Amino acid sequence: MVESILAFREGATNANNVKAQFVQREPAADRHNWVISRVSVDDVSFPSPSRPGAGVPGWGIALLVLVCVLVALAIIYLVALAVCQCRRKNCGQLDIFPTRMPTIL
Repeated sequence: MVESILAFREGATNANNVKAQFVQREPAADRHNWVISRVSVDDVSFPSPSRPGAGVPGWGIALLVLVCVLVALAIIYLVALAVCQCRRKNCGQLDIFPTRMPTIL
């Protein structure tokens, strides 16, 4: 026993054409020892996977990516600024060989 579900693109065919194709091919099924006992064909429309207009628009995603990139650059800039400030404050305190020679009086 075989049960089959076929889906066609809207407007490609209708239920009556599909049923007519099966009924027309019944004599050919006898050659292959197939028994077609019943053909049931229904027109059913499938809901679309997504409604148009639902979700986030493309410009919204682009704006979100731009803001994320700007925040990442701001964080990198602040870390670099903090490192430079710390190095400037500690410059010269731990020098073993200072670059300036002390003057002897």
